[in-house]
Amino acid sequence: MMPNPQPSAAGLGGHAMLQRPALHLDALSIEMKWETTRRHPLYVWLWNTWRVFQREHQDQAATEFQDFAGTQWAWGMLGINGIPVDPALMFEELSGANANPRWLKRSARPVTYRHLAKILQARLSSDGLRLLSTMLFKAGETEPNSDERDQRLVSLNNIDCPELDCLVDLPLLQYSPAAPSKEFVSDITNLRNEMRSNLGIEESRTNESKMRIYLDAWDAREGWRDGTYDRSAPMSLKNASLELETSQRKAKYAYQQGFQLISGHPFSFENWMRLIGTLHLSGLDSGDVGPVALARLRHPPSVRGIDDTTLSSSDANSGASVLENISGSECRFDEVAAIDSIKAMIQSGHTNDQILAELELEALAEPAIDELRSIIEMEGS
Repeated sequence: MMPNPQPSAAGLGGHAMLQRPALHLDALSIEMKWETTRRHPLYVWLWNTWRVFQREHQDQAATEFQDFAGTQWAWGMLGINGIPVDPALMFEELSGANANPRWLKRSARPVTYRHLAKILQARLSSDGLRLLSTMLFKAGETEPNSDERDQRLVSLNNIDCPELDCLVDLPLLQYSPAAPSKEFVSDITNLRNEMRSNLGIEESRTNESKMRIYLDAWDAREGWRDGTYDRSAPMSLKNASLELETSQRKAKYAYQQGFQLISGHPFSFENWMRLIGTLHLSGLDSGDVGPVALARLRHPPSVRGIDDTTLSSSDANSGASVLENISGSECRFDEVAAIDSIKAMIQSGHTNDQILAELELEALAEPAIDELRSIIEMEGS
């Protein structure tokens, strides 16, 4: 039986994972939603986890996967739901992508009853939910379009629950198709402007052609290849700029914008660690997540001082995590302490050789140091 890890908002490996802002995806076209989501390291982890469930549970895979606490946590962090699709697929290869039905529109789309139920569950108090649940249960004992059902609807109007009369503080509107077009456009525009002001949303002038340039920079820098992250492929800023045929300054800006497109947060060393650093350096975003990697999510290493940890490795596996090349004893290795120590030494001007010597690391740890050094330089001016 496969281990049942229980990841949480506390994060993986000690770094709290970045949660995508609630309205981040709403600003993107359906194609760009897919392009940014399939590159999200947590989505890659979700896809790899789904593959494990398919192998282990076969016919019951979908049920087991959806009931898995890690799946529900990842859905919440990403702002998505459902069985993941292979991140290697291009948008044009997705089922129904060319049909572009109403629910794929960016500016306006219908709302499902499931979505309405989720809003009620998230916004109502426990007392409000219990009261509404009682009313719905009683309505469920009647037939649709019957007099008994109509009576239940009337009683719903009369129950004492002020919460049900509050305006929904979300872009969820009831409109009249019979209203004159000019009046409709005016009302919608005013309501949109008011909602944007309340939510602090600024007008975006970034077009999708530039977004693709930003994602190209992300791909080159982070080693995104064919739906997964090749940990042997991440480039320095200099090499990424050469591949993109642009200056380092422009490559750095494009990468930072790509980071924000994918995560919904501005680029920084801390945010990089919370988005991809821990996954990238620990191997949890690899193409084949096995029981050991999953077990790490359930049993993160205990916090111990760096001086009490033997950091060594005798196996030079090119497909292994660079932090695995630091650690000689997985259960004793504290990734957070190691990263914090290396970061402090880099910022104080230590060379790679000095860091290796001071922390008693083998030379196989140098790729990890180079990776962290590159990110620190990316954050700087």
